[in-house]
Amino acid sequence: MKSLDWLESDDHRTISFVNRSPEWVILEGKLQIGKNRHMTSTAKIPPKATFYHLFLGETFDAEWDSTNNVDLLVFFPEPYWFCFNGGYTWTCSTIADPCSSKKEARQCRLNGKAVLKLNEDLGAKMRPLDSRTVFIDVKFVSSLQSITTSKILESFKPQDTISNSDIPLHLSEQLRHLSNIRMATPLKNY
Repeated sequence: MKSLDWLESDDHRTISFVNRSPEWVILEGKLQIGKNRHMTSTAKIPPKATFYHLFLGETFDAEWDSTNNVDLLVFFPEPYWFCFNGGYTWTCSTIADPCSSKKEARQCRLNGKAVLKLNEDLGAKMRPLDSRTVFIDVKFVSSLQSITTSKILESFKPQDTISNSDIPLHLSEQLRHLSNIRMATPLKNY
């Protein structure tokens, strides 16, 4: 090992993840290490905020393929060349509303992709001190179910209409719940 002080390295690489959405998102990075191991990192990114992912450079040189040194990845930023050659990937998702029992109808994209690959989607191999920017966007996804639900709810505009209607109680409760979700969710597709 040349140096153990990665904070003093002058050859790191940085990826800036810019959350352009009004949603909290979870960014997850993953690297498969051999057949039975993988490494993940997770970050919660507030709306309209930026998260910086730092990769170590060659100053912090170690035999990362060795099982002894791979465990150091828990404490240090990932080495760039190891992650680039290993196929490091990122995915993102929105943080679900704890009041909602159903999966949110939102898609989270990294530069327009569901899965962003370090060695394929960010251009050529990065040089020391290089940086890249990734934009995180979240959009509402229209599905046949959401369109149908929306059309049904349009016929039940006031809240008291749902409870006074001649439909079974369990359907009335479901409609009331969906109506509350609809009122709280901006239906933008941007």
